[in-house]
Amino acid sequence: MITESLIRHTLFGPLIILFLIYFPSIIFIVVRHMQKVDTSKRGLDVRFGSKNWAVYIKVGLAFYSFAMTLMITRQWKIQFFEDSTWLIFVLGICIAISSFLMTKWLDPLIGSAMKLAEITGMTILGEIDSVFDWLNIDYIRERLLISIAESNNEHCVIVCSSFQTGEGKSITVASLAKSFSRINRKVLLIEADLWCAQPNQFVPSSKRNNTAGLSDFIVDNVPLRDCIYYPPEESFSVMTRGQKIDDPVGVLSSPKLLGLLSWAQLENTVVLIEAPTIMNFNEMPRLLMDQGVLLLSVSNFNNFSSISKIMSSLKKTSLKDRTALVLTKQY
Repeated sequence: MITESLIRHTLFGPLIILFLIYFPSIIFIVVRHMQKVDTSKRGLDVRFGSKNWAVYIKVGLAFYSFAMTLMITRQWKIQFFEDSTWLIFVLGICIAISSFLMTKWLDPLIGSAMKLAEITGMTILGEIDSVFDWLNIDYIRERLLISIAESNNEHCVIVCSSFQTGEGKSITVASLAKSFSRINRKVLLIEADLWCAQPNQFVPSSKRNNTAGLSDFIVDNVPLRDCIYYPPEESFSVMTRGQKIDDPVGVLSSPKLLGLLSWAQLENTVVLIEAPTIMNFNEMPRLLMDQGVLLLSVSNFNNFSSISKIMSSLKKTSLKDRTALVLTKQY
């Protein structure tokens, strides 16, 4: 055959072999780079890799590279590998690993937090893998404290928000509260939690049962000490799923909140507010703006649709210069 002859007897042989092995991975990377364009309009739901599918595709491409390596070396009997079955197998494994690493490192949509920061232009504090990922959580805590200090704010008021359920917002708030308590900082937790299907179309928490709230993580995973919870009539020890606040604007504009913030300032207390849809409002309540609030957005690492919405929404708010992003996984 012409292909076999080219491979065995010409200088183009190695290049042809590499092309046959890696061309699906190259196509994958090219498509991902093309999908960087106009992400705000496309929503990025059409991309390869919705949720965790990109990982599966990369693993599949690695298996393809492995199988193609075995087929080429055995079928066309390339000299040096002709009588070494074990060496062919080792080579196939190395090729598969290189294929996976290539699609991972060159992928513009799923990569490191630094790469994502370059794409989105957002300040990304770090990544959280799980509730017990204390190393990264403590790092994010220190980054938050530095950001607050650089803005010359006396208060440490952090509003934690996301656009979709399952992003890991509640676990981020709970983990940060625990992290602050580990350095002997008191924590005031304010839950203005609700879920919305679309911007400004609020679904009362009593009608949703597909998401665990802040209280679930506090009770089950992250027991807290020196933590005060607001509203006071609900407590983490007795509150069940669905018993949450259905009026976040009312909570965040309440005169009681001003008193709580004044008390927090005197007690050197960190204020963590869980308000997942707060970015759907055109303006943060003036009460919080005057306290130098920092908006901490939370999104799943692979959910570019949500990150795109966060970026678009922030352009309409007064918090565009006081925003950071935390990436989560396994939610």
